[in-house]
Amino acid sequence: MQLFTSCCGKGFEGKKKVETEPARKIFSLKELHSATNSFNYDNKLGEGRFGSVYWGQLSDGSQSFL
Repeated sequence: MQLFTSCCGKGFEGKKKVETEPARKIFSLKELHSATNSFNYDNKLGEGRFGSVYWGQLSDGSQSFL
């Protein structure tokens, strides 16, 4: 039984682990309006490098930062 699977991105055999990117979804403006309650100020978390950051709940019930 292995307790530790990797260190610094490498497995025990010294082979680099291949990591896959998570699936990305592109949301429509309508979906974003719905998730953030029309970009309501109460859902605003702050300012990021590229603009405002909002909390939102998507139609499938998952929560996300938008």
